[in-house]
Amino acid sequence: MTAARVLVVDDEEDLRANLARFLALRGFEVEQAAGARAAIARLADADAPAIDLALVDLRLPDGSGLDVLDHVTAGAHPVQVVLMTAYASVDTAVAALRRGARDYLLKPFDLAAVAARLTALAAVSRAEGPGPFDERFPGLVARSEAMRHLLRLATEAAKSHFTLLITGESGVGKEVLARAVHDRSPRVAEPFVAVNCGALPQALVESELFGHERGAFSGAAAAKRGLFEVASGGTLFLDEVGELDQAAQVKLLRAVELKEVRRVGGTESRRVDVRIVAATNRDLRALVAERRFREDLYYRLSVFELWVPPLRERREDVVPLFEHFLARHAAALGRPAPAPSPAAVARIEAHAWPGNVRELENVAARGALLATDGVVDPEHLRLPDGPGAPVAAEVGEVEDLRAARAAFERAHIRRVLERHGGNKPRAAEALGIDLSSLYRKLERPDV
Repeated sequence: MTAARVLVVDDEEDLRANLARFLALRGFEVEQAAGARAAIARLADADAPAIDLALVDLRLPDGSGLDVLDHVTAGAHPVQVVLMTAYASVDTAVAALRRGARDYLLKPFDLAAVAARLTALAAVSRAEGPGPFDERFPGLVARSEAMRHLLRLATEAAKSHFTLLITGESGVGKEVLARAVHDRSPRVAEPFVAVNCGALPQALVESELFGHERGAFSGAAAAKRGLFEVASGGTLFLDEVGELDQAAQVKLLRAVELKEVRRVGGTESRRVDVRIVAATNRDLRALVAERRFREDLYYRLSVFELWVPPLRERREDVVPLFEHFLARHAAALGRPAPAPSPAAVARIEAHAWPGNVRELENVAARGALLATDGVVDPEHLRLPDGPGAPVAAEVGEVEDLRAARAAFERAHIRRVLERHGGNKPRAAEALGIDLSSLYRKLERPDV
């Protein structure tokens, strides 16, 4: 097997040479570049051997490490980029990871730790094939064919002006996909405005969406623009649209059809140029059949429909997603990204992830916080060994009665969700609670 080829990009000649020499001794094929232009030219050279990994300084004399990163994510060759800098910035780190960087290292760093991280990245790349980031959506992990198929459809959706309906279980990342579509659309320079329809009190839905005039109701001391007006020119994301009551559905249908809104208490209609992206974890077709959701509104919203698969149907994405979140949260803590141990990886791969990506990110954040020695071990994850294990494991760790009850409830909810394939309405029915109560329990960070 040929050695992985690394491109080291840094304008500090001594540091660059030391890194190159050390990595070469560890078995890498190493090339060097002193700036962004030279790095991009080397990466674009189709006649030269392909680069597997790029270790790139954030600040370069003729550009930025982000320029190199953008060139990589726009290309077809799966180069894994690790950024390095002496100027720690949480915002920059998180932005770089969202744009497709695999890791973020703070100078000064230990050369052995850098070599170990690159070795791990090279091994993952060779074992699992193409890189986890889709070149069209560099911030989204898509190693599985199910996710790559979704992003191919999302690419087409981004080009259009049609209303878009995104469906999928709670926690799969529907808003993340909606933002990605907006960022790839002609409306990217205009606002992306998101609202959770399920969180809006019924009495305020019309005012929030369409605005109100001064004196329209008690407490309306000044006129207010609604979210349709705020988002005009851009995208309005209506999350959990299936939670709107019938009266709100009628008013939403009118706004979508006529592309105009009338503020509460107002007499004039206002034109709005807004693309609607709606999302729901409910079966809108079933709600239409039950006459709980308007059929005409459903067809207006679902001109283009995308279904986001749950994690259990795209198992290839689980570990890359975990590492992505691990790196993001480590960067937010100002630390190098820890690496999951083989035992932790096995536990991650075995878990059913009923809470989907939201649950996975929660566990990764915990791992980034607790892995102070640079390695995420199974005990940092607090995942069950298998069915039936959560109750004993979690309740056995506490003596306080209230804490034990909470641990039992957490474990029981996870187990019921897993039994019902992550279907929240069915799980709520089985638990004997209403759906809104289940949502509140799931929003707690420890569930």
